[in-house]
Amino acid sequence: MIFHQHPIEVLRSTLGPPVRTFTYQGSGIPNCEDHVWRCGCAAREKSGLCDLTPCGRHAELNRDAFLKAAWAVRR
Repeated sequence: MIFHQHPIEVLRSTLGPPVRTFTYQGSGIPNCEDHVWRCGCAAREKSGLCDLTPCGRHAELNRDAFLKAAWAVRR
């Protein structure tokens, strides 16, 4: 699985708000949050950027062409 880093704002605007968010503080992992969406996507956020593990429906989110097209429409 190839991970692409996405700003959390992009994921929230594309996938909607996460159903669950888990925060890790004071553990072996540097402070981070894990987000899970109803569709099955999951992302680990560190310093505002997320490593996305997409569900089958949203696999295209980890393709650069899809993201460039999505941002072009919003500008």
